[in-house]
Amino acid sequence: LGNGMIEEALSLSERSSQQLHAPVIPDDLETTYANTLKVTINRARQMAGFMNMKAMDLSRAKELFESGCIDPRELICLWPRLLPAASSFTRTVSPRPLHDIADVNQMATGFDTTNVKGANVNNNLERLAEFLEDYLEDLRSREGQSCSFKCEVDTALIKLYAKDKPDKLITFLNGGGNSGGWSDLSADYDDCSSILIKMDRRHALG
Repeated sequence: LGNGMIEEALSLSERSSQQLHAPVIPDDLETTYANTLKVTINRARQMAGFMNMKAMDLSRAKELFESGCIDPRELICLWPRLLPAASSFTRTVSPRPLHDIADVNQMATGFDTTNVKGANVNNNLERLAEFLEDYLEDLRSREGQSCSFKCEVDTALIKLYAKDKPDKLITFLNGGGNSGGWSDLSADYDDCSSILIKMDRRHALG
């Protein structure tokens, strides 16, 4: 993966999973082996997801993040101040970092190949924000009340909606949404309130 051989590495890891049912593996070792292999395969998918994200192949990145069961905070933290203010989350660095991306601004700038300064950067930022929004909405809808890190996910969605989707913001805060109804909305309300006031979305505070 470090050399950019994404699909080859994924193919190799997927083929390795077929060994789980090979007769040469003793029954008492199968569970340990399966768990270790699952972690390895998921990590390969996550790393490949970030490489596809950098290449702006966002549909493939989303597919890999979902199949690789990535911690959503690994994505949210790429956007400055999108995690709850009280969050102590730090990126995965062991056994090696999942990526070398500083933040979403660096990623968007890396693909600015236009002659009009900032034009392509803004387009990339919009596409990346839509990607994150779609990913988090799908995650929240799919996992429902069992969604991991609901506070981080809901806080991020509120901040994303507050920027330029006021109607979606109101619907979400009222316990619903286009991705399904959620009666268990969770968020860092103090943090979100300050953001809503800053973005002149006071009507969303109720």
